[in-house]
Amino acid sequence: MRVSVRAATLTLLALTATAPVPAADAHEGAGLQDARSLLLEMRKAMLGTRRVKEFHSTAKAFLNTNRGRFEAQVKEWMTADGRLRQELQLPHASLLTVWDGSRGALGQPPDTHEMSEGVQTEVKRTLERQPVLLASVFDDRDWKITAAGSEKVGERPCRVVEIATPNGEFRIFIDEETHLPRKESYVGIAGVSGPQPTIDVLFEDWREVSGVKVPFKEKTFANGKPTQELVRQAVEIDAGFATSLFEPPTPPSPAD
Repeated sequence: MRVSVRAATLTLLALTATAPVPAADAHEGAGLQDARSLLLEMRKAMLGTRRVKEFHSTAKAFLNTNRGRFEAQVKEWMTADGRLRQELQLPHASLLTVWDGSRGALGQPPDTHEMSEGVQTEVKRTLERQPVLLASVFDDRDWKITAAGSEKVGERPCRVVEIATPNGEFRIFIDEETHLPRKESYVGIAGVSGPQPTIDVLFEDWREVSGVKVPFKEKTFANGKPTQELVRQAVEIDAGFATSLFEPPTPPSPAD
């Protein structure tokens, strides 16, 4: 089976643009204060008083594609300052995505190529939505944050916060009792899961790692249909990443 490098990588990362945030109204100031209070409660529930700078996980991913369902092994390194490395082992291919904050590469090593501007933006969006990093950095960013009422996720009442960044927009659903995020929602890329599907990511199986609560299971749906499930096997918090980990590989020289 031949796997599309871009489709497989973008499917796993759920690299998507997000739904538009409604225009601000006369209550924007109060809504902003309420929204930030909700995110501060989420931070306290997830992180206590700390801020996470580095997040590393090893996981199994179960992907539903037009070629059937298959399993992949995933290793991810993410940083609060906007760097990413993902190693994806598929049944018949190994895929690599690397982003150092200003340039990146992806492909099947050693055959990697430079990221397009569009893919760079999608990587930035993925980093912004990562729950542990989001809880760590939201008040250090010039983002538009708006309280958007209440909604149930399953049977759990949640408060909804809409976040607009220079790279995209998304909504996060925060459990009213535990203050942990239950779901994120946004609009997906046309061509990955169909023509701009609504994407929902459910966060489950919360466990504590080095004093930080982490969702060990993430279920992704496109227009209500399950597209992937990520099951973390191990997580490291602020383990100390080498800078070289995020350096895009040098493309192989053309054959003489």
